[in-house]
Amino acid sequence: MNTWRVMRKLYQMSPENVPEACSNPAPSCTIHLTFERHSGEYWCENDEGERSRAVNISVTAGPVILNISAQPVKEGSDVTLRCINKNTEKTHISDFYKNGSHLGIYYKTGLTLSKVSKSDEGLYKCSISGAGESPESWLAVFKTKEGEGCYILL
Repeated sequence: MNTWRVMRKLYQMSPENVPEACSNPAPSCTIHLTFERHSGEYWCENDEGERSRAVNISVTAGPVILNISAQPVKEGSDVTLRCINKNTEKTHISDFYKNGSHLGIYYKTGLTLSKVSKSDEGLYKCSISGAGESPESWLAVFKTKEGEGCYILL
């Protein structure tokens, strides 16, 4: 039987002597209280060295969040990105960007990408007038099912 475990590469080092969730490889990983230091690349790996696609998870202390799938999205599906102000917990009129280029202004329904393809992959962010902008998040698109048997919960 092949055992899968969550692996990670963090963007920031943890403070010394602070035990970290997900620091020991295991089939699942739950981080109950997230901090910016939990931002990083997470993936699943089995005993034979096979790897799932990596997901980039960004944790921010800022008020604006881009609600985007951390898991890769299946090619041909529809994806809606929403820009949320943590202080109001609502979706707002927002500007959306992909790889630094302005995509346009979208209203409370967010930005819907129809029938995504590999060309939709990239770094997305959003901004809300008067509240700020979200960190960039990577949207990955895949053709087949990957990473079964391994979970990362925030």
